[in-house]
Amino acid sequence: MKHRLLIFLCALSFLAQEASAQTWVKKDKEPARYRHEWRFGVAGYPVIESLAYSDWGYKYDIVDPGLANVDRLYKDYHGTRRMLGLISAEYSYNRHKHLTLSVGGYASAVWEKVYDYNGKSKGINAGFNLSIVPTIRGNYIAKDKFSLYSSVGLGVSVGYFDDWNIWPTFILVPVGITFGDRIFGFAEFGTGLLYIGGAAGIGYRF
Repeated sequence: MKHRLLIFLCALSFLAQEASAQTWVKKDKEPARYRHEWRFGVAGYPVIESLAYSDWGYKYDIVDPGLANVDRLYKDYHGTRRMLGLISAEYSYNRHKHLTLSVGGYASAVWEKVYDYNGKSKGINAGFNLSIVPTIRGNYIAKDKFSLYSSVGLGVSVGYFDDWNIWPTFILVPVGITFGDRIFGFAEFGTGLLYIGGAAGIGYRF
């Protein structure tokens, strides 16, 4: 139920943002001061990983003793699964001052400790998730050293944790800002299957 509600809310946000995105291409096509930029940052709660890998509050994989047989009594069990927030790298092409086209790569990790039946640590199960997301960004306010923008992106995620998985993913950024000139910082709030929460980092324009 939690999974379905989260996906529904993300999809609803996507449809609302898509309607407003149609106005971006109508902005004044004043040339951008810099044509290219690279961004490197970190982002918030990784939704894809939580949907696929979260134990949703179950700390241990322990069978009810009343149902246990000999094999189950001596099976390994697992500690709490933990996830690393997204690390990102993004290339952007500023088509003009108010429209930017980007493609970003996002990486995160998931891991859990493994214990034997005596509670002794046996090691760690680890996995990863990689996402590629093309994005269109509309710069509502585009000054030389400051911009205010929104963006929408749709891509694909590939992950491995005990097994390979592949999913579609998307991200909406209702509001984001950049500050600085050739070297700049950025901060934004995003929602979607890629992540939910804040994202921030630094970039370089050329």
